[in-house]
Amino acid sequence: MAKRKDRALLHSADRRLRRKLLAIGAAAGLLALILIVTGLVSWIPQKGLGFEIYKLCLQFLLITAVGGVLLAMVGNFRDEAARRQTRAMAIQQLDRELDRVYRSSKRTRRQLRTQLSQSAGTEPGPDAAGSARHGPRLERAVFDKTMDEFLTAQLELETICDHISQRDDILGETQLRRLREPLRYASRYLHDVYEDFQRGRVRLSGDHYLIDDAPTLKDFLCGSKRTERPAAVAAWLVRLKGQGVGAPPKGACRFARGAAALHAIVKLRLKTNDARYADVANACFDLLSAELAETRRRLLR
Repeated sequence: MAKRKDRALLHSADRRLRRKLLAIGAAAGLLALILIVTGLVSWIPQKGLGFEIYKLCLQFLLITAVGGVLLAMVGNFRDEAARRQTRAMAIQQLDRELDRVYRSSKRTRRQLRTQLSQSAGTEPGPDAAGSARHGPRLERAVFDKTMDEFLTAQLELETICDHISQRDDILGETQLRRLREPLRYASRYLHDVYEDFQRGRVRLSGDHYLIDDAPTLKDFLCGSKRTERPAAVAAWLVRLKGQGVGAPPKGACRFARGAAALHAIVKLRLKTNDARYADVANACFDLLSAELAETRRRLLR
């Protein structure tokens, strides 16, 4: 907040300076125009010292007028370019923060899926955990350590969501509203994954945890089969991922189409009290990254 206030004060001082330069330029231009008119009607001496003084005054006023206007215009263009560059860098930083959280959760998933694979004696995959006789199980020491790292990423995502909601200095109000739903879905999904562990849905059996009774955590690690998702969610998920009939949409069209699909999925979830899904959360991260990248591209072109 302090930095934003300092920038506002700086920009206010710049604007005052620009207004003064424009006022000086306008006044000098007006005086130069008066001198030109007097010259046209022959109210000035044609020769001698008076004529030289007239020329010097006219040149000074014209240079002052043109120079003041040009300085103000160049300053405005330069400051606008600097502001656009600063906004683009800030947006890129937000994108990197989201990408860091996404990669951290992805690393957690891969580490735990490796444990599932080793315990099941099969390769990692959507059906690997369920194919073992004893069901999905994870080594206790590895699981505790990995979930601590996952909690850090989940809390960081919540912080990023709060941070982005306050960045009206780089993102417009309309864009902030559009970003709110995918941010909330991704954040709440990671929260639901950890909540399965926090609320004791993961059962301890000796040196291993069993995740049969932790549906969101199981979905996070093993994935959801198409048959386990409602058909309507599966259909909207295709559009959310930018797939389907026709050429994949790009830019603003990509986000508008994905945001509409996500909104439909959220409405279905509220209506049916359905679970959140890893595929949808991952698509939200992709959607957010695409929107921020497109905003940055528009600023720099």
